Amino acid sequence: MRHLPTLVLTTLLLSSPLHRTVAQPNAGTISSPETTITETERLPDIVSQQVHTDLAQILSFVFKNNITIEDISIDRYSRETWSDSCLGLGGPAESCLATPTEGWQIEAIYQGQSFFYHTDLSGNQIRRSTLDNNLPSSLQTRLLQTAEAAGFGEDLSIVEAQPKLWDSCYGLPTTADICSAIGIYGWQAIVTDGDHYWIYHTDNLGNTIRLNDIASTNTAVPTFINDAEFEELGSETTFYSNVMGGIIGLTTVSRLNNDGELLVYSHSPDQQIHNRNTANISPQQLDGFYNQLTENNFNSFNGLLYLPKVDAADYGIVTLTNGASQVAFADFIFSDVPPQLQTVTQGWEALQAETKPMPTIPVADNSQTELSENIQTQVRTNLANHLGISVDQITIQSYSRQTWSDGCLGLGGPAELCLAALTEGWQVEAVDTDTNQTYVYRTNLNGDQIRREP
Repeated sequence: MRHLPTLVLTTLLLSSPLHRTVAQPNAGTISSPETTITETERLPDIVSQQVHTDLAQILSFVFKNNITIEDISIDRYSRETWSDSCLGLGGPAESCLATPTEGWQIEAIYQGQSFFYHTDLSGNQIRRSTLDNNLPSSLQTRLLQTAEAAGFGEDLSIVEAQPKLWDSCYGLPTTADICSAIGIYGWQAIVTDGDHYWIYHTDNLGNTIRLNDIASTNTAVPTFINDAEFEELGSETTFYSNVMGGIIGLTTVSRLNNDGELLVYSHSPDQQIHNRNTANISPQQLDGFYNQLTENNFNSFNGLLYLPKVDAADYGIVTLTNGASQVAFADFIFSDVPPQLQTVTQGWEALQAETKPMPTIPVADNSQTELSENIQTQVRTNLANHLGISVDQITIQSYSRQTWSDGCLGLGGPAELCLAALTEGWQVEAVDTDTNQTYVYRTNLNGDQIRREP
């Protein structure tokens, strides 16, 4: 799934109007959206079409490309009563009538990125939401009422919420549950009284509201992991972790393969590999660890990042993932994260303690010590095209064999999914002979992939 870069989203917000009043075209040209089984009122085709058209025009302008209404889907919506005539989205200098306005909240999706709209009932007025929290107001009310009824207090607020597509267990399986991937539109929200944080999972309308008690806490501050930060594991990897940042600046990666091989290594910010350790974990140990994940409901922590309740600097982030679920926390608050997450982390550390230093570095072809002419040509051509000069002005100054930390050669972008696997390759220094400026490239071993360092 590709995500729109932050720069594109910022441009999108700044380059398009916050609202527009639209004429009524012929209805029925957009197929009606799918609804959840609890939704009894169908979104009018005319409203759906207005949203499709508005977003397609904005995206076409941003990408300088023809984005059609067929490229956009509407997967969820809800009837809402907006607080004013500006549909709850009035600007600071805008005069809005303080009269309740019936309408819709609609989520439109383009290439995995959600855009929320507020409309009136007929679609005469539509506004794209710029709010950080787009949890429908009707659902906010039900959610806070549920938390109050549970005895969590009256001075409660919803600090974060994100749309979700749940399985039949709403992302909260127990050891006895069999969860079907039926696809239930809903939300995950964080409710707080300023000290305690409760994680809730709901359907789209609030008819089903479930407390994620395992992930709730009063000793750390939970927030959501950005989609772009999720690790992509290869089919051979069953569990993975990294500890990134901190004062030292090293990143430590641990990867458990389904054949029982556990590899632990560290790399510096320049992606140089250090301290390779490995172990072969026995089938009994593997079964014990996998059972521990299930018994402690590891999947209930999916998408959460736990941060300290007090300001701190120079701490690392620990990330754990089994491919299906990912959780992270600040490294120095281990004792403050929920107990089940502590248990899983301790079990994972016990496996890591089995590793021993590797005597040699296994590479795909350790005999290859000379940079091929093909890679040299690719680097020179790429740099010449980048600088707009003749390839004859580019020379290869030096090169060395390297082991990169991932499938993106350690240069993945913020919205790029990189395979979490060591990649053998080259570091190449190329020089513009006219300016004597040096440029550094990274490649894989055979030159199928080359990237210039920023």
